Amino acid sequence: MKKIIIIASVLILTILGYMILASMIEKNVQQSVQEKITDLTKHGFDIEKIKKDQKSDHYILTFKDMQKITPFIQGFNPKLSANTINALQDMQIALDVQNNHGFLDDIKIEIYPIKLPSEMQNSLKADERKAMEQHLKQKTIMLYLSFDKSLSDFKGYLQDIDIKELKKELKIQGDTFSGKIKNGKIIGYEENVKEFSFKADGKSIVKFSDMYTAKRTQGKDALEKHYILKAKTFFMALQESNMKIDNLNVDLSWIAHDTTVDASAKGNLSALAFNNKGQMRAFEGITLDVDIKNINQTLISKIYRGKLKDIDEFSNLMNAKNPIITINTFEAKKIKQDKTNTEGFQIKGEIISDASKSNNQDIYKSLMINGKLTLSKSLFDLLSQNPSMDILFMLIPQNLKEDHYIFDIHYDDTLTVNKERIL
Repeated sequence: MKKIIIIASVLILTILGYMILASMIEKNVQQSVQEKITDLTKHGFDIEKIKKDQKSDHYILTFKDMQKITPFIQGFNPKLSANTINALQDMQIALDVQNNHGFLDDIKIEIYPIKLPSEMQNSLKADERKAMEQHLKQKTIMLYLSFDKSLSDFKGYLQDIDIKELKKELKIQGDTFSGKIKNGKIIGYEENVKEFSFKADGKSIVKFSDMYTAKRTQGKDALEKHYILKAKTFFMALQESNMKIDNLNVDLSWIAHDTTVDASAKGNLSALAFNNKGQMRAFEGITLDVDIKNINQTLISKIYRGKLKDIDEFSNLMNAKNPIITINTFEAKKIKQDKTNTEGFQIKGEIISDASKSNNQDIYKSLMINGKLTLSKSLFDLLSQNPSMDILFMLIPQNLKEDHYIFDIHYDDTLTVNKERIL
């Protein structure tokens, strides 16, 4: 773990401590937060309580018995792998719980890391270890959390961070959150981050601004959820490539039935740009609107718990309930490639699956596709400069209307384009 993003990792561990605490809160007002923290000993944590002063109690949570801690954490976040959780062995998180609040006051808690996991600690160089110990001592990373008296609402914030250490820079400004709890479960969560940036060796690795995320449980079923993601800007770099997004807006929802789930994905962004070794490609005015019906609940459950074996299992489970994918629209209004600018494209269509028409080895035989692809003439001309695409376009009947090529596509055992059979 010598190349680990040290400061960002500690931030994740702090938030993890908050998640563990929040997951144990129940609506029963008679049980105190202090009792719930102590109750974590049953899940593999060592708990040490120190009377700090008359205003608060001080707890130290040590990640000790990972065989108990791992399933406990995966119970509320199945996507975390066992290896990731096991790497937290011997980490310590401190919680300062206010105990002199009035009858109507919120219950206030401060959460901060005080010791790194052994695996991370052993992987650090001497100067890295010294720098991290100093930040832990100064409580550079501190999460403030409060619950109302009914233990049904919570809110908090991460204190602003601006660290420049060992050729790495981490900046987090304006990170606030709030949520609702019902029957021991978080049913609503919202978070705003004004600015987040991480640099290494003077180069931006991740950076975003004005990000808003929300998650809500819509019904009694755990699969009924609604997600929202918004960001003014988002940038991520990987080796010699980078990606930049402007004005992102995504809305995802799930509705559960007896054995199936219906999903809806809607999103738009004003610009998406890729830069790979100096070669630039950008899309403007992107819109996505897709509905999927009859998704197998077993498939969703396995994906959520990280239990999906391989692509064959995915295909078989996906096909089992005869899903219907409706592409209401997927379009990009403009495309830029280096110095070339073109108008964009639009895709609309429906993909219907009928498992009775195929076996597990011939999933494609179960599909029926009806769709329409619209390409601007300028984009068509650009794509035609590629020899393989030019040959493909020569084989497909073309329909040019008002500077746009329109391809009506139908597949049901045979493939037709613009009413002419291709395969």
